[in-house]
Parts: sequence; C-alpha cells; structure tokens
Amino acid sequence: MKKIRLLTSMFIAMFIIMQNVSLSSASGNSFPDLDNHWSKVYVDSLIEKGGIHGLPDGNFMPEKDITLGELLKIIICVTLGEQPIGKSHWAENYFEAAISQGIILKEDYRVDELDETVTRYDVSKIIHNTMLGVLKEEDIINVQDYTTHITDWGISCRQCMVHVEQCYAKGIIAGMPDGTFSGDKNMTRGEACAVIMRMLDKSIRLTQECGKNESNQEQMVSDEVKITAKEAKEILQKETEAYLVDVRTPAEYSIKHINGSILIPVDSIADTIKSIIPNESSIIIVFCSSGKRSSIAAKTLMELGYTNVYDMGSINDWQD
Repeated sequence: MKKIRLLTSMFIAMFIIMQNVSLSSASGNSFPDLDNHWSKVYVDSLIEKGGIHGLPDGNFMPEKDITLGELLKIIICVTLGEQPIGKSHWAENYFEAAISQGIILKEDYRVDELDETVTRYDVSKIIHNTMLGVLKEEDIINVQDYTTHITDWGISCRQCMVHVEQCYAKGIIAGMPDGTFSGDKNMTRGEACAVIMRMLDKSIRLTQECGKNESNQEQMVSDEVKITAKEAKEILQKETEAYLVDVRTPAEYSIKHINGSILIPVDSIADTIKSIIPNESSIIIVFCSSGKRSSIAAKTLMELGYTNVYDMGSINDWQD
C-alpha cells in the first residue's frame, strides 16, 4: 500500500511539473532568444492567441526570414483556429484554409513553396486579403495621400500596389528608414509578428504621415473613363460585347456579387485578361468595393491595349 501511495504521489508531482512546463511554454518567457528583442511584445501577444509555438530547439529566432508556411500558420491560427498537421507538408492544411478564405490564390502559390521565404510584397498581399476576406475590414479610399511618401513607389510591383498601399496607409507595414518600401526584401519572423498584431489590433497601428495630393494629374484614371452604375447598366443592355468585371478577391465575391459579372482579381488581371477577353475593342466595365482597385485595373487594361475601358467604381452603387 505504501508503494502504491508513493507511486501515486510521484505521478502527481510529475504531472504538476509537466503542467508548469506546458504553461511556461505558452508564456511570453518561453523563448530565451527574445530577451531584449524589439519584437518580444508582439510575439508574446501571438503566443497568448495560440498562433505561435516556436522552433524545435526552444528558440524563436526573430531575425530569421519567415517562410510562407509559417506565415500562413500564424494568420490562420489567430483568425480561424489551429488546423491538423498535414500529410505531405506540415502546413498544407493551413495552405488550403488560406485558399478557401481568399487569403491566397491557387495561381499565386503552391504547396511545394511552403518552405520558401516571403517578401514584403508577399506579406502585404496576404495581410490585405486577410483583412478583406476574413476580418471584413474595408479599404481606405484616398491611399494616394499616404503613398506619395514612398520614394520607390513608381517602380513598385504594379500587381502588388493595391495591397501595399492599404497595408502602408493603415499603419500595418512601415516603410524602410531610407524612405523606400523595398518590397522585394524578405520579412523576418519578428517583423511578421509585428505586422500580424497590427492587423489584428488597430490600437497599435503606426501613424503614417498623410500628404494631401490636390493635383488632378495624379489620378489613376481620368474622369473620361469613370461612369456611374446607371450608365454601366445602360451600356450592358445596349452592347452585345460588353463585360462587367469584378476585380475584388474571391472571398469578397463569394459574399456579394453582381449577377453576370466576371471575377478577375486586380492582382492577376494583367496575366489573365487576354485569355478571358481576347478582343481589345470589347467594352470592359470594372468595379471593386471602394473604387481604388477598379481604378488600378482600368489603368492596367488601357496599358495592355484595351480601348473601351470604363471604371464604375464601387459595387455598392449598383442597384438590382
């Protein structure tokens, strides 16, 4: 009997110790390499939200470049919940969850790229799509008032601009010390944690300088190609070869869309439009949620040689 009691006491003691170890691994002090690191407060917050579990050696390695799989895991965990470990790759279920929510598109990323590092452009796209499709946060309309401060804006990836400008204007991703955005630069694990927490918590977002741009010459699309929803309906009723193109994300489209419209996300329109609407003289009417992405899409289409492009602006102006 004494042996049984002794074994029972030892088992209880070991259980308590294991519980304490488990609790400490979920606390902000679980990663020794985070002591005195600037990103510790963001990592700690994500640990509390169940988004981070660290690396096998017990460290976090905040200066290590983050991979696509790691980024998607944190975002999915804190927005949709933890997913089962995948069979072909540990993060494949997070990858599939991201696709189902419109956070990433199948044509942009593959499962065999989950261990590849991601750039600031990639993170901007993924964060912006998460805000739109999962968090239901609306875009800022006058983003050009903020992006005028990005010194390399004119040479930025055109397909990435709609994502970068929203993340930058909302104070989620900051520019570099030299005034550039440097979208091709990889993002570290510590930086990614800060970005994700700013996405989740508006109270800790950065305050970006806003420089009002009063010049009409700076508009993405001239007034001549902008039309109202009523005018768009009239064109569609009269013309036989006229297309209504929704340039939002698949997630936004699934929630609300205009019957008869074609979904071509703005960040893929340059690559796919020729296969969908090959005739450059066809009438194409683009729209989005606020009018910003449709403006970029219209400009892109005109640069590709399409001669009858119209920008309807916001889907909210459409009345069935």
